[in-house]
Amino acid sequence: MSRQQGFTLVEVLVSLLVLSILGVVLAMGMGQVSQWQQKLLSEMDAGSAKLRFQSLLMNDLLQLAPRSISDAYGGKLPACMSLPEGGFECSRFEKSIDGAGIVRFGYGVVDGSLWRWRYPVLDRAPATEPVRQLVLTPIDSMQVRWQDAQGIWQAQWPVAGGVDATALPRQVEVVLWHNNQEQFRLWFPAVEVMP
Repeated sequence: MSRQQGFTLVEVLVSLLVLSILGVVLAMGMGQVSQWQQKLLSEMDAGSAKLRFQSLLMNDLLQLAPRSISDAYGGKLPACMSLPEGGFECSRFEKSIDGAGIVRFGYGVVDGSLWRWRYPVLDRAPATEPVRQLVLTPIDSMQVRWQDAQGIWQAQWPVAGGVDATALPRQVEVVLWHNNQEQFRLWFPAVEVMP
């Protein structure tokens, strides 16, 4: 009598059960690896956005210009000024194709994002609109402090009672907030750099 070689039904079912368990474990592991990868990429993007903002802000603050400007209605705006919403606006030196010039820039939080703007002209006409650039998101608010010539930190700039519209701070501190938690804090010297 010849004996057939092969697997019994029980052996085949046990093998399928073991393979399906291994498949489930591998699928769960791959899902976890994919989640870790997405989280890591998200953190890397957020970190590089913060570095870009830090570099942009440092470049702006290191080139502040002691130049007041005319607003759209002929009034004077100081060289640097706090904005009621927590942002700020300043004049700065900028090199261009035509040589050196002065531009007006600012930072502020709008609709949960940090924006930078730059005016195309220094002294504004009534229809002058700034060019806006999204810098960071999500950001709920921005707090700015200014160090005056005596080394005292001020919440507003120019200092109340100050008459010099061209006065520049010695240092600027910027704190960004999201969900009532401090995201990061930056200090920069504000140095007048002649082009």
